[in-house]
Amino acid sequence: MRRVLCFSELFFVKEPHDVTVMRKDPVILDCQAHGEAPIAVRWLKSGVRVAESERVYLLSNGSLYIAEVENRRADKTDEGFYQCLAQNKYGAILSQKARLTVAKRSWAAKRKSRMKTWPLATGAILRPQKEGCKAASGALSSSFHSAASNLAP
Repeated sequence: MRRVLCFSELFFVKEPHDVTVMRKDPVILDCQAHGEAPIAVRWLKSGVRVAESERVYLLSNGSLYIAEVENRRADKTDEGFYQCLAQNKYGAILSQKARLTVAKRSWAAKRKSRMKTWPLATGAILRPQKEGCKAASGALSSSFHSAASNLAP
C-alpha cells in the first residue's frame, strides 16, 4: 500500500504589532492565518496561553480583543509580549512577538501640555534665505521678526 503525503501552506495574513494604550482602553491585537481549515488560533503572553474571559476574548478572525486593558499590579497587568499560534492538521506557526505597553495617564498629560499652538500670520510667505542674500526689509520683515520673537519659548 502506497502512502501519499500532502502539504498545505499555513501562513499569517496579519500578525500582531507593538502597541501602546492607556489603562482601561480597549485594544485589538491582530492575527489572521490562512491555510487548510480548520485552523485553531491561540494566544500566548510571555509564552503562557492567554485565558479568555469577559474582558479578554478571541475574535472570529483570530485577533485578540481586550475590552479594558489592566495595569494594576505585576500579577494583574495586560502589559507584555504577545504571540499568536495558528495550527491545522499539517502543522503550526508562531507569529512575531508584539509588545503591549500600558501608558500612564501622567505620560499622556505631560505630552499634551508640551504641545503648543501658534497663530499663523496672514498674508506672509516665508522662504528660506539663500546664502549671501540680504535679509528682507520693510514691513514684512519687521512683522516677521516680531512674530518670530513671540514664538521663542
